[in-house]
Amino acid sequence: MVMLSADCQYFMPKATHKTIRRAVITCFVKKHFVYLRSNLKTQQTMSTPFLGLRTVIYRVSDLPAAISWYTNVIGHPPYFNEPYYVGFSVGGFELGLQSEENAGSNKAENIEVYWGVENIEVEYARMLSLGASEHSAPAQVGEDLWVATLKDPWGNLIGLIRNPHFKI
Repeated sequence: MVMLSADCQYFMPKATHKTIRRAVITCFVKKHFVYLRSNLKTQQTMSTPFLGLRTVIYRVSDLPAAISWYTNVIGHPPYFNEPYYVGFSVGGFELGLQSEENAGSNKAENIEVYWGVENIEVEYARMLSLGASEHSAPAQVGEDLWVATLKDPWGNLIGLIRNPHFKI
């Protein structure tokens, strides 16, 4: 039995760094989900100057190739296409592409953006078939919540999440 906190314990006969990390994430998600569910009404009525997340921008070394790749991944062409910025409309949000010419050279993995999907296994496999590389396979992180991460051909981290409780 591994005790992560007073109210979060897991039986792990072979505790490895990976299994402990997954247990910590699962514990956090479960606690956070219960909090969100119990406070949803309050959160919906709270005033904030933020309207919500709107755009994620991936920097790429080959903009034309990235436009083609993301058009295949998303299933439609960009709504905005200029040499300095390309924008795709994705479920009420924007995926932006910019050339790496003026960006820093290292790609950090400390920022994770998750795109909602209905069937995480199917989308994960589809993106791998289109040229993405595996980062972390689909994993259940609490109740019926699933997450996975891949890297696009330019090394950007792409998260997928199946969360039937999140509604826009």
